[in-house]
Amino acid sequence: MDLAICLGGDGTLLYMSTMFQRHVPPVLCFSLGTLGFLTPFQIADYPAALAKVVEGTLVQATAGWLYCWLGLGLGLYEFPLDQNVY
Repeated sequence: MDLAICLGGDGTLLYMSTMFQRHVPPVLCFSLGTLGFLTPFQIADYPAALAKVVEGTLVQATAGWLYCWLGLGLGLYEFPLDQNVY
């Protein structure tokens, strides 16, 4: 898959990210609500955003998933970032 498009809010985006187990394709997010911390585009902006994708001029932001392992009683705390989300 070359691109995933998410229509909704932050919760929809987070749910969508769980659908991909290994490789997460670039995700173009459109907010259908009023807030949206993780969805950078409003639905009204979709023509311009899609045009930038086709032109190859859309800036890509990368974030990491945080994995946590706690060894209770052993004193082991490890917090590696090892997977990218687009």
